[in-house]
Amino acid sequence: MNEDGTELYKELYYKEMERKEQINARVQIPLGLIVVLISGIFYCANSMHQVPESGRIAFLFFLSVSLISLFVAIFFINKCIFRNKFGYFPLPSEIKTYQDSLYEHYQKIKEKCDVDAETYVNQKISKFLIESYIIGTDNNIRTNDSRTKFLQKSSLAVSASVIFLVISFCFFIPDLLAGKEPTQKIEIINDKIQIEDTQLK
Repeated sequence: MNEDGTELYKELYYKEMERKEQINARVQIPLGLIVVLISGIFYCANSMHQVPESGRIAFLFFLSVSLISLFVAIFFINKCIFRNKFGYFPLPSEIKTYQDSLYEHYQKIKEKCDVDAETYVNQKISKFLIESYIIGTDNNIRTNDSRTKFLQKSSLAVSASVIFLVISFCFFIPDLLAGKEPTQKIEIINDKIQIEDTQLK
């Protein structure tokens, strides 16, 4: 570590920026599951007529809980992805502007300073960089901690939605096991009626 500690604060700053990207990567999993859940819930809602009448109320209950959990997941994933303010290091042009202003300021106070212009400016720039790293890192730590909590809550809500959706799918099992009743297909050929037994798929 260098004498003024700039490297330490620089390392901490970039560690939080790396953590930010790791959270962004982790968000992709619940996002993908949310898309699957939307499709699954939509399918169940459209296929409700296949659920036996005796289990329809229970089916609607589990499907509703799955839908509510999905909305909760979307709410938290939205807070994780958006509405986050990160602290960024100053632009090189901003640092250069500040450096130039320091040289100008030194010319006004050089008679009162016991160091040369180069030393004075370097000390001020070093202090400015450290403060920038500290402010940015503090802000990013709070933001990343908050995003992590929102991501965890979203993942829990997604898990709950998946569980209740799977339970909802179970209500289709009796219909699948029973299969479809054979129906008769009637064709009129040359004024003659031909009746065939067909099995609906």
